[in-house]
Amino acid sequence: MKLNRRTFFAGAASLVIKPWRFIPESTVAKVEQGTLQGEVENGIRVFRGIPFAAPPLGKLRFKSPQPPQPWTGTRDATKNAPAAMQSGQGDSEDCLYLNVFAPAETGNYPVLVWIHGGGNTGGGTNGQSPGDYVQNGVVVVTVAYRLGAFGYLPLQHLLGDEYATSGFNGIQDIVAAFKWVKQNIHAFGGDPNQVTIAGQSAGAKNVAAVMATPNANGLFHRAIMHSGSGQTIHRPDAGKEVTAQLLRILSIAPQNAGRLLDLSPRDLLTAQQQLQRDYPANFPFRPTIGGELLPTIPENNIQSNIPLILGTTLHESLSFFNIKDAATPIQSREVSNIPFETMQKMEDIYHSAFPDISDLDRRIRILTAQEYWMPSVRFAEKHADNGAKMWMFRFDHANTDAKSDHFNYATHGAEMQFMWRRHPNWAIHETWVDFIKGKNPTTWPLYASEKRATRIYQQGGEPATQNDPASQERLLWETSI
Repeated sequence: MKLNRRTFFAGAASLVIKPWRFIPESTVAKVEQGTLQGEVENGIRVFRGIPFAAPPLGKLRFKSPQPPQPWTGTRDATKNAPAAMQSGQGDSEDCLYLNVFAPAETGNYPVLVWIHGGGNTGGGTNGQSPGDYVQNGVVVVTVAYRLGAFGYLPLQHLLGDEYATSGFNGIQDIVAAFKWVKQNIHAFGGDPNQVTIAGQSAGAKNVAAVMATPNANGLFHRAIMHSGSGQTIHRPDAGKEVTAQLLRILSIAPQNAGRLLDLSPRDLLTAQQQLQRDYPANFPFRPTIGGELLPTIPENNIQSNIPLILGTTLHESLSFFNIKDAATPIQSREVSNIPFETMQKMEDIYHSAFPDISDLDRRIRILTAQEYWMPSVRFAEKHADNGAKMWMFRFDHANTDAKSDHFNYATHGAEMQFMWRRHPNWAIHETWVDFIKGKNPTTWPLYASEKRATRIYQQGGEPATQNDPASQERLLWETSI
């Protein structure tokens, strides 16, 4: 799935509404920081560009998010805030804003907080279509967070304890958004005691990290994760190496790391992009574990009282390599969760175990398993073994466009259109709505390591439950690494 890199030029400034402008009460919301003026779009109330933390500028660069500042008058909430720094064209270091989509009628609605994907280096809050959720009685919040070096560069070892969260500030930004939601979502008709966190791809990986962060306890009550789990993290030494590599690119000695605070956002972004090209593995910018707020890998510290729906698509990895490269050896830059030497060993194992499938299908299988499927299985096992309610799904419905390179494959993000909107053949959207409202899925059993019941969304929309799908492949990973 291509990352959403649309730029947003309007946004952050507070504007006083002119006296002649009509302000219907349904589009005015009073939060702790002041009054917001939203608008009605397609029958739902929309409030955009709401600050949930202070702008992380100047001395606040690389520091944990600080509380948002109040404003006077009425703030215009009809325009998108800039996206987080990712292209240097229209996006901004001043990015800690969220959007709220709410039903027109007053009520006490459950809340869905969506965390966008994009590899922790791209994406934003303007690519979702939450209208169907809102029409079904759900308040939807979309959250931005710091990306790349701005949100995931460990600096505590060089700059001191003021920067203790610098290696996972993107996660702390999301936590700050949840604290804002808890304090303010009632102003939009939302119930702060019925909040679901959800995300896809890097968004799902960040959901896993938030679930494991002690200062997020009690801020949400259910979780949904698409195509991502808790293994894409840095251990402290790996995080420090990312910092060292960025400093080398910038020709800054470690003892002078404070100069990072004085760089322009564009210069820091340019160095970040060079690091992304040079880094020997996939996803150089990811949460660095260690310390009180992210002590260990997420699956070892997740809240056991959080019901979770977790799933992947069947052919995730085809979205990230060219079909023409199917027969070539896997490169280290395609691997993110295991040592490259282990992946080379697994390539040999897959050739022996699946000699009759095509090079393309073999490559899809092994890369999908490494990045998405097996980490999700392990996360699900751990969560279920801890006593949590856990449901697993896999989306197998393939692309039906014969002109597409992905024809007959269910690639990364293929299920998103059915998650966001109603579809006559599947009940994915409806099931998720019910889950957000506190109803557990009844169409397939809880996941447990004994049977590994998994809901399969098959071609043509006829879902079925399978126990331990692709068990032979799972056992290869569990017995080989």
